Amino acid sequence: MFGWLNKVIATAIIYIAFAETGWSFLSYTITPARIDKALFSIEEITEVFEVQNLSNDTLRIRLIFESFEIDEDGKTIFLSPEKIKNSIAHHSIVNPEEFLIPPQSREFVRLTFRMPDDTIPEYYGMLIFKSQPIPSTYQPMIQVVGEIGIPIYYYKTHLALKDAEIEDLNVADDSVYAHVKNKGNIHLRMFGELLIMTLDEKIIARDSISEFVVFPGKTRRLKVPLKEVLLDGEYLLRIRLDYGGMKIIEGERRLKIKKF
Repeated sequence: MFGWLNKVIATAIIYIAFAETGWSFLSYTITPARIDKALFSIEEITEVFEVQNLSNDTLRIRLIFESFEIDEDGKTIFLSPEKIKNSIAHHSIVNPEEFLIPPQSREFVRLTFRMPDDTIPEYYGMLIFKSQPIPSTYQPMIQVVGEIGIPIYYYKTHLALKDAEIEDLNVADDSVYAHVKNKGNIHLRMFGELLIMTLDEKIIARDSISEFVVFPGKTRRLKVPLKEVLLDGEYLLRIRLDYGGMKIIEGERRLKIKKF
C-alpha cells in the first residue's frame, strides 16, 4: 500500500492483484477475470475486456503489464516483464492503453497477442487496470484508487506437457500438509479432496480442496485443516488432486489417534 498527501486531497492507493486469489470490492469491475487458453503454434488471438464503472465519478483507467510468480505458499510475487522471457508483454498490444470512463457506464479494451514461433511452451503475465477517480465536485476527501490484475496464460498445444506428483504428505497441528510438484512445462490448475477413512476404506469425512495454481518446475505447499473430531484408532488420510492430465494423482498416509 502506498500513500501521499497532495494539497488538500489525500489519496490512498490500494493495490489489488488477483492472480488466483479472488475478488475484492472496488468501484469498477473487469470481465473476464482470467484468460487461460491453448493456442496452435503462432496463432494470433484478440481478447475483449469489459470495464464497468459502478461509481458516481469519472474514472481514468491506465493499462500496464506485469509478470508474476506464485511461491510455495501461494503468495503472488510481482516482477517487471523484462525479468521473464516468456512474458505476454513482449508480444501483446492493448487498445486503448488509457481512457476515461464516465459514471455508471462501461468501456471495452482489446488485447491482441501473437504466439511467437519458438520452442517456449507457455507465455503468461498480468494485465493491470489502474484507476484514478476524477470527482464530479471538489471536496476534501480520501480517494480510493484501485488496481485490478487479470492473469493471462497462453500455451502451445503441441508443446504442452502436464505432469504432477505429490512428493510429501504429513500431519501436524490438526492439519494435513502436502507438497505438490509440477513436473510439466506449463502451469497447472489443480483442485481435489481430502478423505479420512477407516483402515478398510470406509469414508468418515470428505473435504474439498479449492483450486490452486502451480507453475512449471515449482512446488506448492497445501494445508488442509482436519475438521473431523477423530476417536482413538488408526485411519487412512488420502488426498486426490485433478490437474487436467491423464490421471488423478493421490497421496496416502496412515494416522494413529491416541488421546492421553
